[in-house]
Amino acid sequence: MGSRGEVPGILSCARNADREKYFLLSEPISYAEFGFAALASREVKKINHLSDADKYKVGSIIGYTSSTELTDAGIEHDLSPTDRVALKKLEAGRIELLYSELNTTRYLVKTELEGVNLKYFLMGKRAYHLCISKQWPDAQSLLSMFNAGLAEIQADGTFDSIQRKYQ
Repeated sequence: MGSRGEVPGILSCARNADREKYFLLSEPISYAEFGFAALASREVKKINHLSDADKYKVGSIIGYTSSTELTDAGIEHDLSPTDRVALKKLEAGRIELLYSELNTTRYLVKTELEGVNLKYFLMGKRAYHLCISKQWPDAQSLLSMFNAGLAEIQADGTFDSIQRKYQ
């Protein structure tokens, strides 16, 4: 619907060449951090690359990019239907590492797994944007207004205050 201009835009999307054919992308509104989580009590050495995980029992979530990346790297991994199920497996010791989006993992541990302490190994970061349909009337003006408003709330601390609620 967004690419056809039936709606003004979509939230939130990562930059890629195909998407840029149809959308104008705002300044970054958030970042996804991808990496491994392990129980703090486990002996897990520093992980700098995906290949460093091949000596551990790794888990991921069905249908997520993280699972595809593990498969492409030739790393066997256990699949879970949701982030919550994967975290329960990590907590129970059925997996030693969970490869996922780390902001989601941190939030779920904070809100649902009281007393569980994890350590994290960042593998990469991806910016997300508001994508405004190029087919929408005055799309460039809408993008400019959004970016100006975003800059304003970033400058006065409102943006950080909102972000902290979900960390």
